[in-house]
Amino acid sequence: MNQYEALLILDPNFGDSDVENVVKACQKHVEERGGKVLDQQRLGKKPLGYTMKKHREGQVVVCNIELPANKANDLVRAFRLEEKILKANFFSQASVNVRIKK
Repeated sequence: MNQYEALLILDPNFGDSDVENVVKACQKHVEERGGKVLDQQRLGKKPLGYTMKKHREGQVVVCNIELPANKANDLVRAFRLEEKILKANFFSQASVNVRIKK
């Protein structure tokens, strides 16, 4: 099992309940692929560096995930197909830790 970090940018007009529903859907995607969500942080509404689907702001959620390596690409695809997610970035924790140590 490898550890990953998923950065999800959601529609800025979502309320707390909408964000919670999207996070639960993402947890379901992870669990269907044999993984688990270790931690999640809701960072709230943040300004974006550029316009995404006609939005200049987005609700930001960061999830730390443990997942088998052969299921990572499938999970990325599932996140990107989720209509309520404006953008999904997926990082390997190993590469993040290497960058910090330098």
